Amino acid sequence: MADLERSGIFINYRRKDTAAYAGRLYDSLLQQFDQERIFLDIDTIGAGASFIVAIEQAVRSCGVLLALIGPQWLTATDLEGQRLLENPHDLVRIQLEAARRYGTSVFPILVDEATFPSRAQLPKDLAWLSSTQAFYLRNSTFRDDVDRLIHILKNILVRGRQSTPPYARSSIERTFVVPRNQIFVSYSHQDQYWLDRLLIHMRPLERVGRVELWNDRQIRAGDQWSDEIENAIQSCDAAILLVSADFMASEFIHNNELAPLLESAKGRGVRIVPILVSSSHYEDSDLNRFQAINPPSEPLDMLSKGQQEAYFAKVYRVVKDAL
Repeated sequence: MADLERSGIFINYRRKDTAAYAGRLYDSLLQQFDQERIFLDIDTIGAGASFIVAIEQAVRSCGVLLALIGPQWLTATDLEGQRLLENPHDLVRIQLEAARRYGTSVFPILVDEATFPSRAQLPKDLAWLSSTQAFYLRNSTFRDDVDRLIHILKNILVRGRQSTPPYARSSIERTFVVPRNQIFVSYSHQDQYWLDRLLIHMRPLERVGRVELWNDRQIRAGDQWSDEIENAIQSCDAAILLVSADFMASEFIHNNELAPLLESAKGRGVRIVPILVSSSHYEDSDLNRFQAINPPSEPLDMLSKGQQEAYFAKVYRVVKDAL
């Protein structure tokens, strides 16, 4: 495929959610890019054209797909109450899947204070979207946000013509990109309470798209447990361990989670953050070389409620500062 054929920009949006933003963005892009390089279905797919075929051809010709995500993007339903994203014939889904298939870079753009969907909230075929970088497009700073986006697009499309891999990112993008770090949470099922407290404290970072916490509750019926856990560990940037006697005694955790996590820490620099939730043999294990949030003499279950919450707040700060 000729370089010029991969220089297009496709705007992916749901009409009942982000149509107004899509129109404003399209008009702004027209000031910087040739009209034939920008694809917005209502303007660029002619009457009588086969919609699906036209979409496939348009996405295939583009170097970038901008996926506008508004407040109803994830929850929008059809007349029968089925979530649109679960429908293989949903146009938003078709466009995203086509971009993935043809190697078109996908840039999720959060509008109207929308939150970035987690892997568990997405259909399995779109789970990859949760590991992409996200951008903000806000009404109050629309002009500045679009200017930064245009600057990024010009660099990306130029690099595309120079045969740079489609998912490459330059340092200049970091002025607009929202890092979405994947954090694996390892815990014993006997310690569900502590998991709940951790998730509550980390929710503010998830809400703004800074992190995604993965734990085995996100494994859906029918999924292969070992495969899902292995994939989550391979894609994580950090791991939080809720260490207890039950945690240390679990053969499953030892073999299927700790072993690959320690290998990832050594090989990929994955950060390991232990939280000592009850007395255990943590100090006699390989985990001892990782700095725990709290000292072994102060496991959470021996502390007051206020002290426990203070340590979870410390976890939040450690993760936030690490980002």
